[in-house]
Amino acid sequence: MKELSNNGAWVAYQVNAQESDNSLNFFGLKTDKSLNFHRGEENVFTSDSKYAIFKIRPFYKDLKLVRIKKKKENEIAKDSIGILNLATNKVEKLPNIKSFKTPKKGGSLLAYLLEKEELKKETKDKSDSTKTKDKPSKPAGKDKKDTPLDLVLRNLISGQKKSFKNVMNYEFSENGKQLIFSTKQEKKDSLDKTKYGVFLVNTATFVEKQLVDTIGEFKQFVFDENATKVAFVGTTDDEKKTSKTYNLYYTAITNKQEIK
Repeated sequence: MKELSNNGAWVAYQVNAQESDNSLNFFGLKTDKSLNFHRGEENVFTSDSKYAIFKIRPFYKDLKLVRIKKKKENEIAKDSIGILNLATNKVEKLPNIKSFKTPKKGGSLLAYLLEKEELKKETKDKSDSTKTKDKPSKPAGKDKKDTPLDLVLRNLISGQKKSFKNVMNYEFSENGKQLIFSTKQEKKDSLDKTKYGVFLVNTATFVEKQLVDTIGEFKQFVFDENATKVAFVGTTDDEKKTSKTYNLYYTAITNKQEIK
């Protein structure tokens, strides 16, 4: 993996090790500065070339124990991310990150989903409370995948930050002016008054607007070039339904009315 920053000042390249941990390296083409991050991979430079954001994987030895089933996935550290300031060479590390995204042309914006830390504790509590020889429940992996998580939006330059709960899917517009995401209930609750559906965030003001006000599954968000229109697919069918009907949703972002 090789990547060049937009201003041509930095190149990032990954060194893959066999039966060991990989490393991510940065080289300053104008300064001859070298930086190395153990277990780093999948680097992305922000479009303004001020930051580099990369994944930090768990130790190879721990991942190997998971593969040979001597450890459960929840017993090892989750992926982290590193946020490297290319001017100061200082790095901020954030643990327990499910995924992260940056816009292609949107400056120093970053959005990431946080893993639920209690999943690890819950697994430990269950193993301590019983010593049966039952096989692990296979559907557990599906439940974990479908669990809504906290989404964090950050402007790395201004320091502005905002969190959104119960998020499933999210995407930036290419120009970084808009962030769209969908939410769902973690578990059915007739007394839950929280609004669910699809939401849009203006990344300049961090003001949030609801586009769809209903419980369902919404994904595959696509903006036009200027982020004035957005389309996505969604269904309001029950989760347990085997064959769901998906609809295409489309709206102009300047519309004040919600789309249904």
